[in-house]
Amino acid sequence: MITGNLFRKVYLLRFRFSTSYAELIASNKANRVQDVGSLKELLDQIYQTKPYLHCIIFNQVGHPYYQKVNEMYNEISNQFIGFKFYRINVDNLDKTAQFFGVKNIPASLIYGQGSPLAKHVGLGKKILQNKLETSQSLTHNTEFIPGTEQWEGPQDLWKANYEDDQEPFDYFAR
Repeated sequence: MITGNLFRKVYLLRFRFSTSYAELIASNKANRVQDVGSLKELLDQIYQTKPYLHCIIFNQVGHPYYQKVNEMYNEISNQFIGFKFYRINVDNLDKTAQFFGVKNIPASLIYGQGSPLAKHVGLGKKILQNKLETSQSLTHNTEFIPGTEQWEGPQDLWKANYEDDQEPFDYFAR
């Protein structure tokens, strides 16, 4: 359905598609950033929907760039479909920011499979996009599971560096 205001803009273009029309449609996309009501609600979302990647945005209403930050995150949320985006107003939920260790606003935390993957502080849109892409590639790599990194024990090192007939060096005997 075309509203009157939108119809006037389209009619002036004589029904030809242009970048301004595409931008108009893109700006009317649904906002995918959810406002968080409590810390418990956020933690339930992160740990119960593990296949998704989560981007948590910490912002403050009184911040001079509040509106610009919200617009940036709304735009980025439409680009990254595999993510769930959450907005936390630090004025209302200051304990939540303390729980996650956030001291500087605006900040973003990226979680994947229940573990933190990256942190972004500031307004750098390109840097945030790179961190989101890196987080996506890390979690799509089947060998990487956050929080379960394996350390090679002494036996593994011994097998790699010595022949089978030698005795293993005891790393813990002193």
